[in-house]
Amino acid sequence: MKVLPRLRLLAMAVAAVCPLLVVGLANATTAEAGSCPSNTFCLWHDSNGNGSMQPVTTLNTVNMTDVGFNDVASSLHNNLNTTICVFIDIDRGGPELAVGPGHHFSNLSFDIASDGKSWNDRISSTGACK
Repeated sequence: MKVLPRLRLLAMAVAAVCPLLVVGLANATTAEAGSCPSNTFCLWHDSNGNGSMQPVTTLNTVNMTDVGFNDVASSLHNNLNTTICVFIDIDRGGPELAVGPGHHFSNLSFDIASDGKSWNDRISSTGACK
């Protein structure tokens, strides 16, 4: 009988948070698209396209350890004309997240990798998808 009150509490929590998520996503779209140059894949330190930005302009492997941006990305935007992937490990290792042209992720905390953990602060390389 304790399950019913827990479900009711969970439903109320979800109902309270959902409108906030939609507002946050709507605001992020403009900020990210406007601040990521054309022909560039952009990763930001903070959610919603805020904080320092790391540009990537190639599908060749870019290890974030080499550019001082390892495990810090919280949002991203693909302004390339092709799909690019991000990876949890260097040298395009581990789980991958494909990001199509024009797509963005305003808060990687909400996106779960195949290992069951969020993508937030875990990207270690970018490059062509496997």
